[in-house]
Amino acid sequence: MAGEDWQRLADYVIARRVELGMRDRRAFAEATGVTERTLGKLENGQHVSPSTLGMVENRLGWTPGSCRRILAGGEPKMGSPDLGQAEYEDPTLWHIASTPGLPPDVVRGLVPSPGTGGKATTAQISRPSSALDR
Repeated sequence: MAGEDWQRLADYVIARRVELGMRDRRAFAEATGVTERTLGKLENGQHVSPSTLGMVENRLGWTPGSCRRILAGGEPKMGSPDLGQAEYEDPTLWHIASTPGLPPDVVRGLVPSPGTGGKATTAQISRPSSALDR
């Protein structure tokens, strides 16, 4: 898309990766499940898929949409336990549940909940209204 600054995103991703103690791309690849080649593209300012951006956001502790904000000239938002991260052992599940605009019935279908037959409960996906208004 026009107006997206992929080199800016690359700089942010590298800085955050190093800040988290992952000095090389190999460690980051292992932590995210994204191939070193794809991370190399991202870290060299090349376009990558939305799913890759989501996995990178997740591992870097950014909220969903942070990479898009950076591409548009904004700043990433750090994940917050207030948005429910503590309710999920797997950060990917938190990332799914905290995606702005994702309908609760969709989240219930994607996020399994122990003791509920694999279904998420409404309490598990509830968020402050400010998170839904983004």
